[in-house]
Amino acid sequence: MPADRGFFAAALGLFWSATVSADGTLVSAPHGQAGTSLYADDLDTTVVTPHVSVGATLPASLAVQVGWKADVITSASVDVVTAATTRMTDLRNEVSASVSRENVLPDLDADLSYIFSRENDAESHIGQIGLRRELLDDNVVVGLRYGASYNRIGVLNEPFETWQMMWVHDADLSISRVLGPSAIAELVFSGMWNQGYQENPYRRVPVTMGPDLLGASWLPEDVPDRRLRGAATARLRATFWRRWVAGLSYRFYADDWDIVGHTEDAEIAVDLAKGLTLRLRERGIFQSGASFYRERYDEAYTRRTRDRRLSPHLAAMAGLGLEWKLGVLALRASADGIAWRFDEFTRPALSPTGKSELETLGWVSALVTQASAEVAW
Repeated sequence: MPADRGFFAAALGLFWSATVSADGTLVSAPHGQAGTSLYADDLDTTVVTPHVSVGATLPASLAVQVGWKADVITSASVDVVTAATTRMTDLRNEVSASVSRENVLPDLDADLSYIFSRENDAESHIGQIGLRRELLDDNVVVGLRYGASYNRIGVLNEPFETWQMMWVHDADLSISRVLGPSAIAELVFSGMWNQGYQENPYRRVPVTMGPDLLGASWLPEDVPDRRLRGAATARLRATFWRRWVAGLSYRFYADDWDIVGHTEDAEIAVDLAKGLTLRLRERGIFQSGASFYRERYDEAYTRRTRDRRLSPHLAAMAGLGLEWKLGVLALRASADGIAWRFDEFTRPALSPTGKSELETLGWVSALVTQASAEVAW
């Protein structure tokens, strides 16, 4: 059976076992949604994502849902190029199942979920549990979520037994407060622990004492096996003039690789007509580099990387999106301009004398367009 049909059959089997009673009768009528989305940028990356999910609500406020989606990826972006790959095409399949129940205890809701994903050189098993409690006459909502994932990372066409392993544990505590009839504030505290293989198996790092790459040794990437991360996010959302919604957020991030990051987001949405919404958004990012990151390695340090996401950089994004709801059909389209600045990241280039050397990447910009269509029933 082809991989995508096998994943979809597994999802349908999970749903059937959850919504059919012991004597084979349907417990409740299913509901769901299906659609597809397209991502494209002028860095020559496209992603097509079809998806479908089916759910049902059972007695005692028990809700179950299963889903399938796939990412069909074609890319030749700078990240792929610096990983010693001129172009790549990949297919990622994902199946998911979740169950949730309201009032497990008075005013306490709970949910469980599982996701399995597989692509040509990676496999993941992700489990999550969440709790939600309403307090002070529903003016305060407290949420707690824990997740764990088991990941295998390998090289295309290499035996699965040779793939490396990584565990990820993450937890979130969220507190939201109604500030009035038209505003709500939220604080989210997040923590993550990665343990295991965190390199890109395709990425090579040039080590050279000279001004060019002549005679350079291209060594595998080597980063620590452990990474502890923490983040705090503050959000404020308000409605005004009946048809307008505005949101602001700030996120502070730090980890034990000595990376510190700041992210701010702003968005405003307005209902132009019945079912038609316009969104305007912007984002700014500033991040320091990992302690072991170097623009150029002149000796084989124990730790080394050419992941530009671990270098000091800043980024800015601005864009707009349209959403049009026509009964059971939802259409969405968006365009975003993004610019990154990498003053300490270098890439191979030819010098005027014809030698291969490393040059600073500097500014990188992209235009990202997305479109999707979704049907609900």
